[in-house]
Amino acid sequence: MEARKLIKLTNETKEMNCSEVYAQFKMLIFKTIGEYKNTNLTSDELKSIGNMSLVKAFNKYKPEFGSSFSTLLVPVIRNDIKRERSEEHTSELQS
Repeated sequence: MEARKLIKLTNETKEMNCSEVYAQFKMLIFKTIGEYKNTNLTSDELKSIGNMSLVKAFNKYKPEFGSSFSTLLVPVIRNDIKRERSEEHTSELQS
């Protein structure tokens, strides 16, 4: 059974598991990774990073701080993509 936690949405707070959070925020994930479609990362790589970032944000999220989940999710996705791009660039330079 998946862990459930309180997730603050725009107008309400709901108890959700990670799958439910993905269903709620998948369009935001696609929109955010779409900002990076003209980079050295493939569409599949961006989708994978977006999905892993959602799990990371779900595990880190604390509704008691008062922010909605999307406030954490978007920066986590962007930072993970930037980190991946940086690592790929570094490995290309070392080759």
